[in-house]
Amino acid sequence: MITKISGWRKLLVVCISMALAFTAFPAPSYATSPAIAQFTPSSRLENISFENQAKFQLAVATDNCRKVVTRGSDLNVRSGPGSNYRIIGLVKNGSEVTLEQIVNQDWAKISSPLSGYISQRYLQSCPPPPKQECRIVSTNTGRGLNVRQSPGGKIIGDLDNGAQITIVNSSTNGWVQVVSPQKGYVSDRYLKPCPPPPPKEECRLVSTNGNPLNVRATPGGTIVGVLENGTKITIKGTSTDGWVPIVSPREGYVSERYLQPCPTVKKECGTVTTTGSDLIVRSTAGGPSIGTLKNGTEVKIESIRADGWLKISEPIIGYVSGKYVKIKPCPTPPPSEEDCRQVSAPQGLNVRKSPSNDGEIIGIIADGSKVTIVNRGSNGWVPISAPLQGYVTGKYLIYCPEYKPEEPSAPVG
Repeated sequence: MITKISGWRKLLVVCISMALAFTAFPAPSYATSPAIAQFTPSSRLENISFENQAKFQLAVATDNCRKVVTRGSDLNVRSGPGSNYRIIGLVKNGSEVTLEQIVNQDWAKISSPLSGYISQRYLQSCPPPPKQECRIVSTNTGRGLNVRQSPGGKIIGDLDNGAQITIVNSSTNGWVQVVSPQKGYVSDRYLKPCPPPPPKEECRLVSTNGNPLNVRATPGGTIVGVLENGTKITIKGTSTDGWVPIVSPREGYVSERYLQPCPTVKKECGTVTTTGSDLIVRSTAGGPSIGTLKNGTEVKIESIRADGWLKISEPIIGYVSGKYVKIKPCPTPPPSEEDCRQVSAPQGLNVRKSPSNDGEIIGIIADGSKVTIVNRGSNGWVPISAPLQGYVTGKYLIYCPEYKPEEPSAPVG
């Protein structure tokens, strides 16, 4: 049976259909005027859920690039951190945005491609950049190497023989992409790997039972000298069969088993204590004067020399006589509100000795407790310094309630 629809009912059906259409289809990305943006429902993206999306993923992020993932819809950019704030623009699905600030577990502030606030649940880490490798141009003939616009394409430049270049990705049909010192494609047959970087120099401390440590001409070879227990040395390179090369205080090889890492140098502070006169600051230990410091001035000490001179970095960089400075530990600055996190784990949060599920558990922090983070960590693990030192899983941390990021001023007039 076909029921005839009266005129006013037909009009009602049309209106409902139009309303549903506006609800189901988001405003196009080119809709930038307020008149169009106001038809975009504020909840159209907030109800989308994603599997395997860590709740507090961005709390441990280490870079500022994020990719918008919304399953096709554009993402609202708002004037403030909440769905009740005005929509000021849209970001296309798949676009990359620059993260400026994490406001809370739900909202983040971005600075590009436009400035505003977006929902964190639609952000994922940007894909890693292509692997870059170093190569040396080696044409054998001595002539330069052509740089082309595309593999085998138009010549747009050349590279000198022996030039060091940076390539990305692997060779395709004999052509490889160059990104530095210019962009283009070159034939990989005229490239060779760059030589490895020089070995890194590191500090070590001689640690024997009190006896001197032999220095040898070669690994296990002739003895050419000795080093007293406690001596600081500089090694260069890696161990070979238990022997490590040293370059300071003399060159040779020593047994690695009698070496320990040098202790971390802890910066100290001090107070200028003269009889009233100003303390001279010099460019080098005992060198020309570059300024003075009043009695009572606080200084930050970088190093203490055996001859009594102190290298300082604040309030001026230079050297001062240690006999006129009272040394004391530097005060520990209070933790910033930005470094405060609150545990959100009903069963408590394990603190581990190392950033791994296999790391030894050294304590448990109760749900709702506050912790101080050292940095945002990596691979899902965040180092903390209080109430104890260790590593915790970042997804169980949220911002402390007292941390209130600046909100945009309300419009006037």
